[in-house]
Amino acid sequence: MKALSYKIRTTEPDWREQRHDPDVKTGWKKDALEESKRKSEREQRCSAHQPMTAGMIDYAFDELEDFARFDVAVGGKWWKACFDAIYESDCLVPDDLRMSVLGQILKVENANRPRNATSRSQVNDIVDPSWYPLMYGRTLVRAGESDVARDPPTVTTARVAEKPPRPENTQEYKYTSKKYQWLPADFSIDSQGQVKILSYINNLDPSEHIALYSSIASVFTELVPLLDQTLSDLLQSAPPIIHSRRYSRHDYLGMDKHMRRHAREMAYLERLEHRRFVLPSPSSFKPSSTEKIQARLDNPCFTLKGRTVQVIVKFINYKLTPAQPTYDGGEWRVVGLRTECVVATALYCYDEENVTESSLAFRSTFDESGLPHPRSEEHEYALASIFGIEEASTTVQLLNSVPTTQGRCLTFPNVYQHRTGRFSVRDKTKPGHRKLVAFFLVDPTQRITSTTDVAPQQREWIERTLCCGFGLGVPMNE
Repeated sequence: MKALSYKIRTTEPDWREQRHDPDVKTGWKKDALEESKRKSEREQRCSAHQPMTAGMIDYAFDELEDFARFDVAVGGKWWKACFDAIYESDCLVPDDLRMSVLGQILKVENANRPRNATSRSQVNDIVDPSWYPLMYGRTLVRAGESDVARDPPTVTTARVAEKPPRPENTQEYKYTSKKYQWLPADFSIDSQGQVKILSYINNLDPSEHIALYSSIASVFTELVPLLDQTLSDLLQSAPPIIHSRRYSRHDYLGMDKHMRRHAREMAYLERLEHRRFVLPSPSSFKPSSTEKIQARLDNPCFTLKGRTVQVIVKFINYKLTPAQPTYDGGEWRVVGLRTECVVATALYCYDEENVTESSLAFRSTFDESGLPHPRSEEHEYALASIFGIEEASTTVQLLNSVPTTQGRCLTFPNVYQHRTGRFSVRDKTKPGHRKLVAFFLVDPTQRITSTTDVAPQQREWIERTLCCGFGLGVPMNE
């Protein structure tokens, strides 16, 4: 249902007006039913896969009313993407700002070229938080309480970073790094959403790239409203589309235990032979008023405005060549560990050339303890039909995917796993690339050790600073 809604909103240019046209909606419905039926027939791996019903499609059509009102409220600048808490835009970042980022990052790419020159990897990290992280038992950290307004730590006011205390929960400990932590930078966001970077971005020297710092702050400023909505969606649960109902188990009175069991088995086999599982119908959709939608935008459940937040910045280049013309896609992942406390990611694709479209796919985990146990064959069939959960599968549900095209901004919560899809060069005689910057937002209600607390660890930064301090124009080793 959500995939259908997303497809209409992103492939039908006039969907806002056409949603009121009965003939157009009839055509949409026919196409959706036929496509869903074809997909159901292709899904041989899951015999329980069911095509969409007319009621499900009608619900998706009714929901377009809310999306249209939301679109008017934000001026068409951004919109909800393929699933809950995922937002996207193709027009948030002005093209002159995009060109500034593209030009300014070239200096960083050239500086890091020796690092990537010997690698045949198709993924080149230009700025990577895994370089020079906080190392437990080794890195010097400011002693005492951190204050972003104070000067960087010195040797006389520093202590060696200690491992975080072991959590009582075994699962939490499993996802806690025992060796290191990525270092975020501190970003100040005023009441209007304007961003100022208060501390250095790890592996991006501010003395060499001050203009890029300004551009990064400007890009993040544009992303603040989307992140507000992503975080707000996490804090407020959406109303259920399907209302569950409980039925009492039929009791075969007058039979002993073995006869009742045999009767139930025979009844199940007869039902399985003569009828297919009927998908539950969605509830009636109740559209929100224009005033309610505007109120949610003006006063989100959670906002970054007026806060100092911690952000981990990463620049990634995907590079394809005639010798390696295809990127086969990445692995499913979430960002960081419990150590980094990342709650959301914001992506900006600022450049691409000679590559086919790629998408970022999402899936979510679920608590298996909430499923019926022990599960009968009826349970397995119903769970596979409604939720796509199979007995032998892992505890994940596939969601949808979002194309990552040039100029696209995207925010999503770190509770979803994500994976970069396959793409290739268009002209196989020429190289191609796709360039992105990722912002990993640390939980705004917590604070971890940041670059405010740790002085730069890069040797070339220190040498450059010392050379300038002593009036030398050459590196120390010369």
